[in-house]
Amino acid sequence: MFTFENYGDINTAFDQEFDSYRFKSKPGTFAGEYFQHRTATSLQKSGFSSGQRYYYYDLKLMYDRDFGKHSLGGLFLFNRNYRSFAGDLPRVYEGYVGRVTYNYDKKYYLEFNAGYNGSENFPADKRYGFFPLFRPRG
Repeated sequence: MFTFENYGDINTAFDQEFDSYRFKSKPGTFAGEYFQHRTATSLQKSGFSSGQRYYYYDLKLMYDRDFGKHSLGGLFLFNRNYRSFAGDLPRVYEGYVGRVTYNYDKKYYLEFNAGYNGSENFPADKRYGFFPLFRPRG
């Protein structure tokens, strides 16, 4: 099975001023005058803009089979998550996961799982780590 998601946007801000007035009253009366406080401007780009790009995809392969009293299963999964914002370095996470299962007569189970996960945001020699797990049950 394969899944994919893609998203991107660009945002830009625009500003416009409008004529605005302030009322200044004369002390002790209800009379006063209006003074222009701001003058109207045309619509203009404010200088603020941002954007982002996002990708996510994964690939999954599964296997299950019975041979008499023996059962064998397996899974392989790959995923990648990429996100970048305008002006920043992208953030990329990637992972590989595997699992192998065996059981005899639905009583005795062996399972091995492993993950190899990492990020491009770390130094080259520390980007990925291997995470194994072995589990017998009976």
